[in-house]
Amino acid sequence: LKIIIMKKLTLFFMLFCSSSLFAQNNGIYFWQSYDNYIITPDNSAINVINNFSIEFWTLPNKITGLTAILQEGKCSNSTSSYSVIFRPDSTLNFVFNCNGNCNYSNEYKCSTKVLPGACLHVAISYSSAGVKIYFNGLLQPGQYTTGSYCGNLYVSNHPLLISTYRYFNETLGAWYYGMLDELRIWNRVLSSAEIIANYQNPLIGNETGLKLYYKFDTNITGPSATVTNYATATGSALN
Repeated sequence: LKIIIMKKLTLFFMLFCSSSLFAQNNGIYFWQSYDNYIITPDNSAINVINNFSIEFWTLPNKITGLTAILQEGKCSNSTSSYSVIFRPDSTLNFVFNCNGNCNYSNEYKCSTKVLPGACLHVAISYSSAGVKIYFNGLLQPGQYTTGSYCGNLYVSNHPLLISTYRYFNETLGAWYYGMLDELRIWNRVLSSAEIIANYQNPLIGNETGLKLYYKFDTNITGPSATVTNYATATGSALN
């Protein structure tokens, strides 16, 4: 299976980040347009529903309105699972559903605002301990703006979208404008110590629980290209 990359994504050196961060040597740049996003095909291997973690590096150029990093599932047929978004107030939010219905979404807001132009590592964990969000390895304050921890998330059979959001009317929007790097999805909760130990370092790919690992370290051009998944547990099925 291939990841469908609409139009052209450009690989850049992330010059605004510290040169000591190996994971930030390269990154993928999104232009905030209707044809500039990634579709990861539906695959049960990355359908995390409970006790999981998500990591990525972000360098947003600007945050105006709803801005999407990830979306699993969609609202139009009540198959929404989770999304990672920026709100207009520059806060990072984790939105999640246990029944798939977007009208009854739960949302956790990180109180620490994200500054456009700043390079930041984000780690999100979801478990019975609730939602936790870390910036550069440090746990951040936050609160539920709607709902609360609800148990197992809805299992979506739709592709994972990166850098866009599918609205209830099936249109795409909420385009992300900036760079992303080192996207990782785990089917276990990372400890604070693990996040601190690894967020500045590349992974091998065979780490326990690692289900999706996009390094974004190779050139990506064209309307339909392949991004390598370095997680050996799922491997080429998600390339």
